[in-house]
Amino acid sequence: MSFYENHSKITKNLPVIFHNIILKNDYEYLHWHENIELIYCIDGEGTSIVDSQKSAMKKGVLTVVNSGRLHHFVTSSRVNYYCLIINYDFLKESGLDLEKYEFCEIINDENVASYFDDINREYFNKESGYEIALRAQVLSLMTYLFRNYKRCAQSDKFDDTVKKAMKYIRKHYKEKITLEQVSDAVGFSKFHFARRFKTYTNITVNDYIRQVRCNEAESLLKTSDWSVSDIATGCGFEDVSYFTKVFKKETGHLPSQIRKNSKGDL
Repeated sequence: MSFYENHSKITKNLPVIFHNIILKNDYEYLHWHENIELIYCIDGEGTSIVDSQKSAMKKGVLTVVNSGRLHHFVTSSRVNYYCLIINYDFLKESGLDLEKYEFCEIINDENVASYFDDINREYFNKESGYEIALRAQVLSLMTYLFRNYKRCAQSDKFDDTVKKAMKYIRKHYKEKITLEQVSDAVGFSKFHFARRFKTYTNITVNDYIRQVRCNEAESLLKTSDWSVSDIATGCGFEDVSYFTKVFKKETGHLPSQIRKNSKGDL
C-alpha cells in the first residue's frame, strides 16, 4: 500500500521541510508527494527505492526524488542523511516548473555538500532573517542542479488524474468546491474518480480540500494581519465556527493559538 504524504508544515514564508534523519535497521513507508525531495547521505549505507529502481545511499551521494515518484528508503544497518523537501509551487513561482523538468536521480558531486551544510546551519540556528536566507540558499542549490543535472520531464509514471485534481483544488480552494466539479475537471464520473483518488492518496477528495484550506489558513495566521474571520472566508470556509473546528482537527491547534505563537514554536 502506498500513501500520499501531505506536507502541511510547509508555508509560503518557509516553503521547505528539512530534517537530519538517522535510519537504523529500518525502512520508511512507501509514499509519494508532489514536492521534490533531496536526500543527501552524510554517513552509513542504505538503499533508495524510487519507482522500483534501487540505488545505493552512501556518503556524498545525493538522491533526487522527482515530483510524483513513489519511493522509500531502507537500511539493514545505519544511514544518516539530510532530507530536504521543497514546495512545488515555490519552485514554479521562482521559474522552475517541475512539470517540464526533472533531475538525475543519483548525483555524486562534492559541490553539493556545501549547499546542504549552509541550509542545515540556517534551518537549525534560526537567526534573524533565516527564512529569507533559506529561500535564497534553496534556490541557489536548485539553480546548480538545474544547470548541471536537469532533464526534460518524463511521462508521469504515477497517476495524472490525481495530480490534475490536486492542482485544480489548489487553484480553486477559495471557492466552493464540490466532488462533481473536481471530477468534471479531470474527465471522470464522480464515483469512479472518488475511488481512484482514495486509492492513490489514502484520503478522500474532501479531506484533501480541507488540508489545502487549513494549510493556507495556517500560513496566513502566521504571516498576515487578517482577522481569523477574514482568513476563514478567504480560505473557502463558510463560517468561523466550522473553520475553527476543522482547523483544530487538522493541525491540533486552535487558530488563535497559531496567531498567538506566530513568532515562535508551539
